[in-house]
Amino acid sequence: GCEIDILEVDCSINKEKYKYTGKRPSKMSGGGGTDFEPAIRYYNENCNKYGAMIYLTDGYANVPSIKPIRELLWILISNTLKTPESMKQEGFKGLFLKLEYE
Repeated sequence: GCEIDILEVDCSINKEKYKYTGKRPSKMSGGGGTDFEPAIRYYNENCNKYGAMIYLTDGYANVPSIKPIRELLWILISNTLKTPESMKQEGFKGLFLKLEYE
């Protein structure tokens, strides 16, 4: 089996991580400035608990100066102008997907 922990982050970690239950949270915190480093730092400090990291984002933040210890999948939300190619050109490392809706 697989467990997924959710960590809500803007420019800092907004609340304690919680388990994904298959349902949308009733309330999410944050909205505003983004810094990818707090989540990557948390992941690196707790990497023995995780096989990979998935970051759901619009991509609008500085390239993190710290690198994840293990795999990182960036998932770009559909309403962003960012693309996997533009993220790579800016210097982001990892795997990339962009959500597309028809």
